[in-house]
Amino acid sequence: RPASGTPRARVAAAVAALVLPVAAILIYLKASNWDWDAPPPAPGVSAPDLQRVVEALQEKLAKQPEDVEGWKLLGRSASVLGRYELARDAFGEAYTRTQGRDAEAVVGYAESLVLVDEREIDGHAAELFEQALALAPDNPRALWYGGITAYRRGDMALARQRWVELQDHQLPPELQQVLAEQLSSMEQPEGAPASE
Repeated sequence: RPASGTPRARVAAAVAALVLPVAAILIYLKASNWDWDAPPPAPGVSAPDLQRVVEALQEKLAKQPEDVEGWKLLGRSASVLGRYELARDAFGEAYTRTQGRDAEAVVGYAESLVLVDEREIDGHAAELFEQALALAPDNPRALWYGGITAYRRGDMALARQRWVELQDHQLPPELQQVLAEQLSSMEQPEGAPASE
């Protein structure tokens, strides 16, 4: 749960998976290499395959550092692999190159800051989540983390509003469960035990 330290890696992976369809990786790499006649890719990507994708992206971005979409894809892929420092650096590049005007880059950068150092949830990352919500009020990751930051500063009404809005999105089952539990606990009168 947000206030008591949800296992961050599992929830982060669930949230990252929400915006990292396998097709996006494969289409990006195919289009980037201009290999239009290659056979269709396999429908799934294993962790070792994703690691190779990350390495290929790093090589590509070393040669084409202006590729914002590539930096964001590297950030998402690194998050799924649990390589949070690499995700932070990649999203940081996307954030800088878009001057903070790309909601996906902003929220990805903020999330990766928190995954590297949980204290950031009350610091710079909290400001970035608000920035992302200003750019894209329906961004699911921004709603999730924006709810957490509101909760932590005691603004329960705003936290609840953001999480209720988040329920309108198609979420991974684990995140749906965490969200439902958190909203249910917020409905309990203060001091009242949760129902069995």
